[in-house]
Amino acid sequence: MTSNLSFIEPMKALPVRDLPTGDWLYEMKFDGYRALAFKSGKNVRLISRNQTDFGNDYPPGLSIP
Repeated sequence: MTSNLSFIEPMKALPVRDLPTGDWLYEMKFDGYRALAFKSGKNVRLISRNQTDFGNDYPPGLSIP
């Protein structure tokens, strides 16, 4: 994969006692993998927040048009 697809560290969820007020959407955290997709032209990378490459584990995800 080309090196022009640089890593951007994602924000991490923080445990809180109360949910913030306002017009927010919430997502349940289930066990499993969460991947970040980086696309530049026809080059796609799937990586974890710890920069583990998921490309070999999920090759169909690399064929995003």
